[in-house]
Amino acid sequence: MWQRKKLEYYWRLQKIRFIDFKMKNLNLILHIGSGKTGTTALQSFLRLNQELLHQEGIHYMETPIWGDNSHHLLGFALWGTEHLGLPNIPEVQADELLNKMAVELSNLPENIHSVIISTELLFEIAGNPKIKPLKDFIQANFTDTKIIAY
Repeated sequence: MWQRKKLEYYWRLQKIRFIDFKMKNLNLILHIGSGKTGTTALQSFLRLNQELLHQEGIHYMETPIWGDNSHHLLGFALWGTEHLGLPNIPEVQADELLNKMAVELSNLPENIHSVIISTELLFEIAGNPKIKPLKDFIQANFTDTKIIAY
């Protein structure tokens, strides 16, 4: 069932962005496995098989894709590239990235019922206040969330 909804994204308490779009009930599979456990192979498999996944009603997010088929841009946006020891990578603004992700969700085909996001960079951020923009995004866009930490 589609419904009109205004989504609010808060970042550093001074920016508020609104996106108005039709939203449907979506499930999120958030893969935050630790590094060196085959996550790159899994992410490459998911990216290479997007058409087959779509036929089954599953979408592997495009917007925060990093060069290795992961969603590391999301981790960069939340943690900051300097904190991660990556000073040569430009900073990514979380509010802008989450807004782009929301637009992507709004344009999904009607048969999509589940979305996958996968990045090892979220493995260590659990419980950290920097996760709040992602938590708000998830609450606004998904009816059910499964977190896989493998």
